[in-house]
Amino acid sequence: MVKFSTGFALLTVVSGVAASSSSTKQPFNAIAEDLSYLFDTQVPGPDSARSVVQRHRAFQQRNKQARTRNDHLAKRQSVNPLPHSGTIPAAGGTSKNGKPYPPAGAIAPKRSTLPTAWVTRYQAKKEAGLIPDIPQSKLDEKTGTLKYPSSVDVSKVCSWTLTNCNDGDIWLSPQGKTAITFDDGPTQYSADLINFLTQEKQATTHFLIGSSILNQPDGMHALASHDLAQLGVHTFSHTLQTTKSDLQIVGDLGWTMQLIYEWTGKVPMYWRAPEGDLDARVRAIAKQVFGLQSVMWNRDADDWCLKDGGGSENSIHKCRTVTYDDVVAEYKAWAHNSSLEGTNTLMHETKDQTIKAFKEYYGFLKASKYKMGAVASIIGAPWYQNQMGPTDPVEEANSIIPQREAMNYTDGGLHTVGSAGGAALGDFSQLKTTTISPSSGSGSSAAGLNSGAAADGTSSNGSSGSASTSAAGRANGWMTVQVYALAGLSVGTASAALIFGL
Repeated sequence: MVKFSTGFALLTVVSGVAASSSSTKQPFNAIAEDLSYLFDTQVPGPDSARSVVQRHRAFQQRNKQARTRNDHLAKRQSVNPLPHSGTIPAAGGTSKNGKPYPPAGAIAPKRSTLPTAWVTRYQAKKEAGLIPDIPQSKLDEKTGTLKYPSSVDVSKVCSWTLTNCNDGDIWLSPQGKTAITFDDGPTQYSADLINFLTQEKQATTHFLIGSSILNQPDGMHALASHDLAQLGVHTFSHTLQTTKSDLQIVGDLGWTMQLIYEWTGKVPMYWRAPEGDLDARVRAIAKQVFGLQSVMWNRDADDWCLKDGGGSENSIHKCRTVTYDDVVAEYKAWAHNSSLEGTNTLMHETKDQTIKAFKEYYGFLKASKYKMGAVASIIGAPWYQNQMGPTDPVEEANSIIPQREAMNYTDGGLHTVGSAGGAALGDFSQLKTTTISPSSGSGSSAAGLNSGAAADGTSSNGSSGSASTSAAGRANGWMTVQVYALAGLSVGTASAALIFGL
């Protein structure tokens, strides 16, 4: 079982202050502070758990309001250009997989909505012993805590929520790099966020809710139209996955993948569990059935507590002490980290205030020495199961069923793919890349990115050099980018830097 390393620096939110903790923090305290939105106090105990129910009820209320406000959007056909599938996925319509779309809402899709191919693949993986027999957890609505049956040894199920276990998850970033990620899109604010990111030519990762994709076609259009927005899965219902049956998890993941695929023609490769709630069973279903890699985080400023127009969600106890200034102060501390520890940041595109706060954070990042990008860019991994990088060709896919063996991450994303300690590229080395000669420039003109940005979607603030690599070369330890801008490095030294993940 992999625990948080003693070198894991975390940030503790206190009223109006963002403070960096000592690197000698014990793992149990670390998870308590890093998951501060789950608890009233710094260290979780039998009586200290903040009700997860409150946050879920707040989300469900927001989702209900969004559905009421945007029911008419689901029927519109004004989005231009149309999605990859040729039609806008809408509630009541039929998917390209032949099944009707499930009704949007905070309920996992029913067994009757699942295509036969998904169920057959699940059954084959289960019979092969690749999906463990771990009972579902249950949410105690009075205490807000998750519990497994008394017969279960919780220390052996690799629960991120209960025991900090992160085996196989990506939750770190290499030194000097920060992964910019957003949860809970698409929303009515996604277009504003994408407009800003487009102007900055900045790559980011967005974990999307399937129900919201159906309810927010305009927001989804903005996300799908921005090549530097890497789209991942945040489940269809945004519910706690360890409380679900195996086939409910298949539906939650599969239908969100299907919707992203129909909008873009790209098969998602990464997902994030709502509330970070997963265990070995949930991870195995995601990976074995759909080839999905779990992504967590090591920075969270509780921006979800902010309200539209200002103020905080005071109906939620935790949020009573979280203000806009607190969130921005924490962002500033992240960017001004003198050790340049790699960060994987959790933010939300759900409110006008969360978008406003992110824009301030981005200003801090631009003034720092961090290189920033999407999760895949930061660790040199494929963006999708059928696309190596944002400027590379998209391999034709007839369905969301994986065509390659999933990659194995044992380092949390701390090392670049292909480097010593990093994951092996494996079958994904066969994905085509668009190789650009170093003589063509720094990559800004070739990839349509600004100075200091690379074709793989990372950006930084120094002068840039470039290096050309192939997928085959990457499989032997090279970072898979066809053009990579590196601050202060010449073409001659860029190759060595790529190998060591600098």
